Amino acid sequence: MIYPPEISVVLPVYNGEKHIKNCILSILNQSFKNFELIIINDGSTDQTVSLISSFSDDRLKLVTQENTGIGGALRRGCNVAVGKYILRIDADDICLPNRFIVQKHFLDSRPNVVMLGGASIYVDEEGLEIGRSYPYTSNFILKSMLIKYSPFCHPTVIFRKNAYIEAGGYQALEPLEDVDLWLKLSKLGEIKNLCSPVIKNTIVGNSISRSISIK
Repeated sequence: MIYPPEISVVLPVYNGEKHIKNCILSILNQSFKNFELIIINDGSTDQTVSLISSFSDDRLKLVTQENTGIGGALRRGCNVAVGKYILRIDADDICLPNRFIVQKHFLDSRPNVVMLGGASIYVDEEGLEIGRSYPYTSNFILKSMLIKYSPFCHPTVIFRKNAYIEAGGYQALEPLEDVDLWLKLSKLGEIKNLCSPVIKNTIVGNSISRSISIK
């Protein structure tokens, strides 16, 4: 890893033993290599920490804390991040192999874009594909939609660290910590979605973000 890395991956996890290993493998095996992986263990009580500790890679940083919820976990992870870009993923999702290079290239070539999401391939808990998303991509439409709800799949998002800091970061506003940040980022520049998938998104699971969304 070249220091500082260009991308900081922020991965919060709570009791994610079923999927965390495959999620980490999908990150470490990316075609783009210059990144750090910051895993925030948000008070897990299962084998999550043991599984994370089984990886030997100097790009992986494990931070363990008492359970605070996803807003607090994300804020801590982003505060630790040193990359130019912060990229999000959840513990029960899988990054497609070229995700990092595709999203990084998009932001590198469009300095006016502060945040970028993407489409998802939907899978069940056994990993079987059951569909995909077709997100809106227009900056104008996305900003208009934010007034009512989030048009972004949270674990597909990557954003600029400097814009994140200027926006004030994630707040403990579950389940609206993502929409709150997107609204603030949208005032600093353009927001976009890629029409092509960047992750495999597990639609039923125990990720801390999804459990809050269900409630």
